[in-house]
Amino acid sequence: MEQGGLLIDYRAIHEKEVDMLKNILPRFTKLTQGVQFSPRFYYTIPESHMMIIAMEDLRELNYRMVNRRDGLDYEHCRLSLTKLGHLHAASMSASIDADDPSSMKKYDVGLFHGTDKKPAVIQQCFSLNFTKLCEVVKNWEGFEAISEKLERMKDKF
Repeated sequence: MEQGGLLIDYRAIHEKEVDMLKNILPRFTKLTQGVQFSPRFYYTIPESHMMIIAMEDLRELNYRMVNRRDGLDYEHCRLSLTKLGHLHAASMSASIDADDPSSMKKYDVGLFHGTDKKPAVIQQCFSLNFTKLCEVVKNWEGFEAISEKLERMKDKF
């Protein structure tokens, strides 16, 4: 699908996400003796016009959304970093799995992977949005100095 000069293969992204939720993360849970990394995967509708993924409702487990602008307190930071450590350990263990060493290979490249000649999808999105940001800030009263700094950064971004 083409959007703003970007060619994004949403189907490939969807397939990778489904594989991660359906196969990889449950495997990580087994490797870490039961540490959950995501809601349970139930079902997917992979049609290109809707691409839906049905997952476990975490409210049933007493999870709740908080205001992201409030940030994390110490305990939630500690929990997040502990979970990240478990995820890292499981991914390293899975990547050297003797049964199927190539099972993690498809995750080597993603939205953040790019080169000088072919920037990553996320880099392209930021680049396009940064140009728009420069245009918008130019019209803000009192932000002239910031606008000039942003303009100087535009070619390097």
